[in-house]
Formats: sequence, C-alpha cells, structure tokens
Amino acid sequence: MPILAALIIAFASDSVPAIVPRPAHLTVQPGAFALTAGTVIVTDRALRGLGELLGDDLFPATGLRLAVRTAAPAATPVISIRLDSSLARLGDEGYRLDASPSRVAIRAYRAAGAFYGIQTLLQLFPPAVFRQAKVDGVAWRIPAIAIEDLPRFAWRGVHLDVARHFMPKEFVKKYIDLAALHKLNRFHWHLTDDQGGASRSSSTRASLRWARGAARRSSAERTRTRPSGASMASRMAVSTPRTTCVRSSPTPARGS
Repeated sequence: MPILAALIIAFASDSVPAIVPRPAHLTVQPGAFALTAGTVIVTDRALRGLGELLGDDLFPATGLRLAVRTAAPAATPVISIRLDSSLARLGDEGYRLDASPSRVAIRAYRAAGAFYGIQTLLQLFPPAVFRQAKVDGVAWRIPAIAIEDLPRFAWRGVHLDVARHFMPKEFVKKYIDLAALHKLNRFHWHLTDDQGGASRSSSTRASLRWARGAARRSSAERTRTRPSGASMASRMAVSTPRTTCVRSSPTPARGS
C-alpha cells in the first residue's frame, strides 16, 4: 500500500506544472493557451513597462515580437496585465493568473504582484523560453490554469559575496534575474570587508531586475516610461517590482 500511495502521488504531481515556489492555490483546467505572432500584451497605463519587459523576455527564444497596447480587438488572443483593487487581500506581492485557450489574465493589487505573476507565466512555458537565441520546433503553449498566490514570507533573499570571490558583471546580472524569477525579493551583496569580517548592512529599494529590462529598451522608450530628469538610482527606486539590494560595507573601527 505505501508503494501504491507513492505512485499515485507521483502521477498526480506530473499533472501539475512545476512552478517554483509552488503557488498557494493552483487548479489545472482543460485546454491550453498558445502564443502566436498575433498575441497582444494588454496593460493599463501604470503597468506598460511590465508589458514591455514580458515582451523582451519572450522574444529571444520564440522570435515573436509581441505588441504592447492598452486594448485589443475582441477576437485577439491577449496576455492581460492589470491592477485590481479588489485583490488587496493578497498584499503588495500577491497576484492572480487565469489562463484559458483564448487569453491569459494577470491581476494584482500592486505592480510588484503583477511582476511576480509574469515570472509564474514564464515558468509555465516550455523551459526553452529562457534561451537567448531563437528555438525552432517548440509549441509555445501553457496549460489552462487558475493560480492565486501570495508570499508566505516577506523577506526572501539571496546572498552574493564578491569580496572574497570575484564575479563577472554578466554573472551578477544573471544571478539577479534568476532570483527575481523565483520571487526572491532581497539581494544581499557583500562588496567588501575588513580583516575582522564585520559588516553593516543598509537597505535601498532598488529594482535591479527592472533596471536590467529598462537597459534593453531604447533611450526614447526609457524617456517615455520613466520620469524625466531622474537619476538611475531614483528611477530604480520608483520602479514596480522590488528586488531590494542590501549592501555590505566595512564597519568602522571603534573610536574612528
């Protein structure tokens, strides 16, 4: 009997998409949503930058450059990303994702939640979606599904020590991308230390993942989607998703 029970659990697990971390509530439904050249990303004005970021993430592997608009004709397959004040119970980082054969709808109370809904959407596609070159012969589909999710822990972090072990710039950027993909919201960056190894941490609200996406867009687009005249630090501070950078610096010696 224990073996039979284990087999039943294993088969049941195979039918549930592998999303990390596992959503709080998930229901797989009949059918699938297929990404095509005619798919449109629809957002409200506040989340247009997130729509462009999703388009940037999908383009390399699929070869599909999806339009980002505020509306689309009724028969158009869409990926909708919108704020919804009725989802206040999910908090700033919670979201709902509903996928049917004709549309995907991501709704959240705050933009940070919409960003994490996008990360779940990316994980629902075949793994090849994360390739940085066009992949042929892949059906870009996700299962019809209903997901409601919110984080169990407010602080979800990773640490990177570049004081003792040098890390190239591209590695650090990829590290941040992967942390955001898995809904980690704190990046502890150990930059330097003294002989005693003591350090103090200061926190700055900086959406590093968002800044990475902004850097891929043209200067004109960045001007349109960000406040004019703002510094990069302040632009990162007002951005939607939040990956907080906690930096380590040497602690001054006593009496200094």
